[in-house]
Amino acid sequence: AACGEMGLRVFDIAFTDHKGFSERSSTAPVSPIGQRFFVRTRYATSVAAPTTIAPDPTRKHFPENKETPVHMMYAYIYVTDKYEGLVMVAAGTLLDGDPLNNFLKRDVVFNPDNILAGADSITFHGTHAHIGCDAGLVTIDLSDPTKPKVTQVLGSPGVGRPKAMTTQGRYGFVADEHGVVTMDLSDPAHPKPVSSMPFPGIKSLYAARTY
Repeated sequence: AACGEMGLRVFDIAFTDHKGFSERSSTAPVSPIGQRFFVRTRYATSVAAPTTIAPDPTRKHFPENKETPVHMMYAYIYVTDKYEGLVMVAAGTLLDGDPLNNFLKRDVVFNPDNILAGADSITFHGTHAHIGCDAGLVTIDLSDPTKPKVTQVLGSPGVGRPKAMTTQGRYGFVADEHGVVTMDLSDPAHPKPVSSMPFPGIKSLYAARTY
């Protein structure tokens, strides 16, 4: 959860449906001395992960298993912060089965020239992240997540102040201050507006197949 001045807080919800537990959602399943499930930021506004499953790029691979490597961007949780821009938190230690290393921290903070001021939303498409902020829609290359790179800043008249974004196939849909803008993501590093639809007061959106 992005909790404003409290930063990022992670909750254990493994026992949400378990009637035997009185506290089914917890920030500290064990003593806080044994783990730290929060990360301070100046004003956290949103949080996202590149996937809803839990691949662990940091896990050791054995050649005989012929496993395909998992991209390192999946090792992080991504937090947008109103002042600090993009804060990346390595979460691979939560997946490795070792209860002794669950101490989250700020691993990468990215906000070159304050370009991400006002950041309050983030959406992933492949190895790129699209962040809504005061400057507009900022696209960031996460091919090497320890060294993010801005590939495009798209503002007015192409897109107004972004509020939310979702993707479907090779298209993205941005809710801005005027309505919905359809983006061509054929070149993920450089989204291109292709159409728009007025939608006064829109705050968010979600794409499901052709709807």
